[in-house]
Amino acid sequence: MATYHAKHGFHVGGLVALAFARSERYLLVVTHSGRGVFDLDTGERIARDSAVLYPEHGAIVGIGPLSGELVPVASYDFENDLTLSSESGRYRVVAYSSFIAVEEAT
Repeated sequence: MATYHAKHGFHVGGLVALAFARSERYLLVVTHSGRGVFDLDTGERIARDSAVLYPEHGAIVGIGPLSGELVPVASYDFENDLTLSSESGRYRVVAYSSFIAVEEAT
């Protein structure tokens, strides 16, 4: 089992869903006020779309570097923290009601 350390944190309001890009370089965040894409290496928000769009059938269309991709997402249930690991296990995110903690395996 991997050991993780804190890498970045993002304050978000109205979290709906999130997902790792297939490349594991980006994190797509869906909120009640739009979508954002964060670079997992730098922590920088690199794309933002304020159009309110919600996932359908467990996926949503990406923006920025994920533009045109139908991205499978994990939905936040508003009662429990959401923990999601990237496919390789390099990254793990723990989403709370207004904060997303990004951790990286050591």
